[in-house]
Amino acid sequence: MSELLLVVNNLLDGKAAGLSGIPNELWKYYDDIVLKCLLDLLNSCLTVGDVAWVSMIPKSYDWDGIFMNTQPIAFIETARKILSKILSDHIFLAYSKFGVL
Repeated sequence: MSELLLVVNNLLDGKAAGLSGIPNELWKYYDDIVLKCLLDLLNSCLTVGDVAWVSMIPKSYDWDGIFMNTQPIAFIETARKILSKILSDHIFLAYSKFGVL
């Protein structure tokens, strides 16, 4: 739970919420009961998996209808972003510990 709280407290404000509409800011104000449910959900995701909605958006210049002038953007639920951060932190620590990077 402490690892979850660390990640939640460091979430950036003003980021896209995903289809649920739950913004990062809201996770910071939930009580321990809700965060325990989130922890259970995230642990379940490790065995079941998760899906993101991917869309193509134009790059910063005029795309002129050319597909190569677009880039993918993944709309991921904020809860999934929390899980991704926890996992990437673990991977980084393991790589550092064993000198992989």
